[in-house]
Amino acid sequence: MKKLIYVLLILFVLSIIFVSCGGGGGGGGGATPATTNSSSTSTTPTPTPTPVATLTAPTIQVPTGKKLLSGAKIGISTSVAGATIYYTLDGTEPTSSSTVYTASKVTINNACTLKAIAIKDGEFSTVSSASYSIAARKNTPDAVNDIVFKNGTAVAYSTDLYFTDEVKADAVAMIFYKGTDCSNNGSTRTLGVGLKLSPSFMNWCLDTANGCATNITTIQCTPSGSAGAYTFEGVKDGSDNFSQLAAFLAGTGINDTGTAGNYPAFEYAKNYGSTNGCTGAYANGWYLPSIAELYQIYNLRTNIDAAVALCGLTNTFSSTYFWSSSHHASSDLYVYLLFFYSGLCQWYEKNLIGPVCAIREF
Repeated sequence: MKKLIYVLLILFVLSIIFVSCGGGGGGGGGATPATTNSSSTSTTPTPTPTPVATLTAPTIQVPTGKKLLSGAKIGISTSVAGATIYYTLDGTEPTSSSTVYTASKVTINNACTLKAIAIKDGEFSTVSSASYSIAARKNTPDAVNDIVFKNGTAVAYSTDLYFTDEVKADAVAMIFYKGTDCSNNGSTRTLGVGLKLSPSFMNWCLDTANGCATNITTIQCTPSGSAGAYTFEGVKDGSDNFSQLAAFLAGTGINDTGTAGNYPAFEYAKNYGSTNGCTGAYANGWYLPSIAELYQIYNLRTNIDAAVALCGLTNTFSSTYFWSSSHHASSDLYVYLLFFYSGLCQWYEKNLIGPVCAIREF
């Protein structure tokens, strides 16, 4: 009996060993069991879900790639009601921890990349981005194509230049000429033309004015040549022509230039600076150009029109004509004007109406 119990015990032990060593299961015994490093545990990390933008991206007022003046203020807007706009100026991606945009706009003082995002109730938009460079402001205008501001400072025009609303309101003129061709004594002159034209057509003088049927010999300037290829003889510097008109009439005892409204073209040009908010010395010194000076404006008309558009104005130079202050040499009634759409100098009756531009020396 004891022997039987002993045999059964041995068989029980052997069966346990056999199972633990991979026996059974279709006869595939003998496999080596996997081992585990008891000192470390390997776990699979839970992936972080990628956020999905669900709101419309903000709109940055000024397109990327533009050249701004330091201090320019740029607006940002969103079409999502109740969303908050956050922005950065250092090129980093904006988050809810970035600067909050307010209605006071973003001031740009240096070259930068502006990025903005809109966030509402945990949802957010894609990022809007725009990069800007800075245009150097000059203390005084000194070159053709400089755009002049009311306080006398200037910036060189370029096709990538951009004016924000505040700057548009401050621009007043563009330098159109630097040289001696518009001088009576061979001196070098730098001339700028006002970007705004007369709000309406006006008379050179009224038909009741004493200068209407009088040949003012002291302000004569005569063009020679053809459209686009003129030369000029006579009084080419028109800065003193209104005074010369007054002096000539005074010499005959019929000076009426002091009566407002008698010489509308001259009066508009003379008052251009004060009418358009120029300060200091630039409030004065504006005048109706001679035909020689008007021709130099015509030569730069394309760039002047670009500056006009940059300032948000609707008038153009290239599609109209302008009075000059130059009198015809052989007629009491005629003075010169220039058609900018053809380049043709022509004489015109003083008591008729036409558009007026104003210039001054800088």
